[in-house]
Amino acid sequence: MVIFVFEGEPLFSLLTWFLVSIIIGVGVDVDHIFLAVIFNRKVAFKTFRSLNPLRLYRDFMNGRISKGSNNFDRLIIYSSFHLITMITVNLTISLYFPEFLLLSLVLTGSHYFMDHIGLFFGR
Repeated sequence: MVIFVFEGEPLFSLLTWFLVSIIIGVGVDVDHIFLAVIFNRKVAFKTFRSLNPLRLYRDFMNGRISKGSNNFDRLIIYSSFHLITMITVNLTISLYFPEFLLLSLVLTGSHYFMDHIGLFFGR
């Protein structure tokens, strides 16, 4: 909101920018929901019913959803879902907000890279 005031942008466009930031910032992590259902449906649905997104994140990161093992097949599924979501986000940005495509590519690319660093070295 501060940037909008300094830039003199109309406040009604703030909602559009908010939605774009959600798509860029969080859009790549939507695939974790699908992965949770694929890897451990019972735990995933129990977590969904709790309506606590941080619980889903913790269950995913501590291995509860993946049952403590990340074999090669799961790594391929994880990487593929992440890549498909990243491509979808960047295509959406390129269609509706082409001036932010480079920023979106940098953000989603670094997000993808950091998730894989965490996947291979953090667990």
